[in-house]
Amino acid sequence: MPDQALKLPFEPNIPPALKEVLGEIPTREKPTKTPLMDEAEVEQLLQLARIAGIPIVVDGGWAVDALLGWQTREHTDLDLAFNHRYLPKLLAILSKLSYQHIWRDDQWEHNFVLEDEFGHQVDIHTFITDEKGDITGGVPYPKGSLCGRGRIAHMDVACIEPHHLVAFHTGYRVSEKDYQDVRYLCNLFKIDLPSDYDHLINAK
Repeated sequence: MPDQALKLPFEPNIPPALKEVLGEIPTREKPTKTPLMDEAEVEQLLQLARIAGIPIVVDGGWAVDALLGWQTREHTDLDLAFNHRYLPKLLAILSKLSYQHIWRDDQWEHNFVLEDEFGHQVDIHTFITDEKGDITGGVPYPKGSLCGRGRIAHMDVACIEPHHLVAFHTGYRVSEKDYQDVRYLCNLFKIDLPSDYDHLINAK
């Protein structure tokens, strides 16, 4: 019978470029089943990034709430978009807060997730720009999409522009959660509701 003590340690298949980016940050073997990114943690991370001089743009569900100016629902993670050259700085901050990498099958060096021991998750999206400031690599954010302004807790924050954020919520099988987010944005910013949501409207 094999000796249980000789079992191989947890070794997820991490792409070499991502492994280089992560450096000494370990991979968490068992991510939480119920991640929750609360407003206090969001505010702390954004404040630390600001102090470190990292220009962060909030994406995802928290971007919706930033544009609305209030938290509409619970969020499993915090999506952050920023220039790839600032990644070492942000990873240093997150590492000191005991954030660790968690494995995802679609991860790569410009998009991956970190989690701390309390189930807070940060979904990182980085891009590369040329000397003109145009995005030439990494996550291909459309031109003009990163210029939104909103508010989270006591902070004014940069976030995804509302028209682009609505567009980001299309092209896949949308959910009731997506419908709520998009409906709020469309109502506030006078944007036509995308046809992706017709089946949810008709079902009501």
